[in-house]
Amino acid sequence: MLSRSFYFLILCFLLGSNASNLHAQRGGNNLIQFSGMVLAADSLSPVYYAGVYNLTAKRGELSNAQGFFSMVVRTGDQIRFTAVGYQPAIITIPDQLPNDTYSIIQFLAQDTIELPTVTVRPYPVPSQFEQAFLMLDLPNTELQQAKENLDREAARRSYDVLAMDGSENFDLQMRQYLQSTYSAGQYQPIQLLNPIAWAAFFKALKKGDFKRRKYH
Repeated sequence: MLSRSFYFLILCFLLGSNASNLHAQRGGNNLIQFSGMVLAADSLSPVYYAGVYNLTAKRGELSNAQGFFSMVVRTGDQIRFTAVGYQPAIITIPDQLPNDTYSIIQFLAQDTIELPTVTVRPYPVPSQFEQAFLMLDLPNTELQQAKENLDREAARRSYDVLAMDGSENFDLQMRQYLQSTYSAGQYQPIQLLNPIAWAAFFKALKKGDFKRRKYH
């Protein structure tokens, strides 16, 4: 019978042979520090957060806000660059490199993606949409709306109730400013002694401008 030491020697020999074969297989796939910049081809601006994916090793990462990336690869690996709004690009890490680092500037061309038209409706089934459409209270025609907007009585009620807008406030301020220039450098005139103001007061009183308006 073979001793245990013999089996141990055979096991060590087999393990050493497998380790040598594995080292020989990896001799052509050296580890490379792969880094670079992802830029737009038309504007040379950085493409931030672009996808840098190793198709061979099935792993990847994203570029930073300046378009810079860095990752560990092997010679012969295929790298795919992707970004929203840009056409994807694929490169291969060269087999013969002078050192264990490899840097590039990858340009991506813009890509326009046209999506099909999507109509969003709040009704899950067509029958509910048909019922809601039949019960829809359609607005008046444009001609009818124009007639309502030009109604004198409605315009007068709006004029009495609504506050002044920006243009009216500016006009009032400018008229007050021009009125103040008449008495610049002297005392303000007293309107109680102004006959024109009294005439305007009696005229407004006869017209009923000071009566309280009642709306029904």
